[in-house]
Amino acid sequence: MRIEKVGVIGSGLMGSGIAQVAAYNGFDVTLVDLDQERVDSAIAGIRKRLEREAERGRITAEACEDSCHRLSGATDMDSLKSMSRMEVVIEAVVEDIEVKSGVFRQLGKVCRGDALLASNTSSLPLSDLAAASGRPERVIGLHFFNPPWALKLVEIVSTASTTEETLRDAMRFCEKLGRVAVQVKDTPGFIANRLLVPLIFDAIEMLDNGGSDRRGHRQCLQGRPEPHHGAARHCRPHRAGHAKAHRGEHVRGVRRAALQSTDAAAPAREPGPPWAEDGTRVLPVRRLGGVTLR
Repeated sequence: MRIEKVGVIGSGLMGSGIAQVAAYNGFDVTLVDLDQERVDSAIAGIRKRLEREAERGRITAEACEDSCHRLSGATDMDSLKSMSRMEVVIEAVVEDIEVKSGVFRQLGKVCRGDALLASNTSSLPLSDLAAASGRPERVIGLHFFNPPWALKLVEIVSTASTTEETLRDAMRFCEKLGRVAVQVKDTPGFIANRLLVPLIFDAIEMLDNGGSDRRGHRQCLQGRPEPHHGAARHCRPHRAGHAKAHRGEHVRGVRRAALQSTDAAAPAREPGPPWAEDGTRVLPVRRLGGVTLR
């Protein structure tokens, strides 16, 4: 499949970052959001990041300008008619199954028959989005990591309906983007978040019980790109809960999207039973940096 035009739905940090990567690697990109102000702000942010890279000598000034010229915007979130001629469409809207399903229902109506329809979801069931599109064989997960222009890893997620041709098209597309692609089935948390969530919650539990302090954790993880406390700030409750619940472990009452940990250990308290009668692990009630977790 020849890919020249790429549509990105959602101009937030992930959507604009994906658009930046695609434009820099030679694709004509249309970035869609609810209004012109958001689209303009996202494209301005992309230009600023690329100009900064040019100033640092990491890319040429010509590459910066060419990338920006390949970017355009649209505000037809309701109809998504601007996506009708795209070979690849990447959905990067809010992590809500109803919102994403609505996007895929509309994409199924307006996109060309051979278009590759991708979602950047980090934890929601891709099979539900594929079914909503009405063409599940051409739906794939392309989970980029934050920030997309700096992190090379992309999880390519397939469902039971994904064809080999779709998988090959997704792999080739990621190669052209200069990404490192790993394949995974439509399983809760995929690979990276499935591995990350236990680390985050065990780290919080150790702090809460007074078993260690944050400085000790940092020293043990020195050399890693991001300490687990930093990762916890970016790991939203729905993402952690979805991955952890399907490992037979319950996470209840997570109320905030970010964890604000402190340098000092939280006051020690008696830990609850680590295992329930049914063999699943239960995390005790605790507070960390003003956030109540269960």
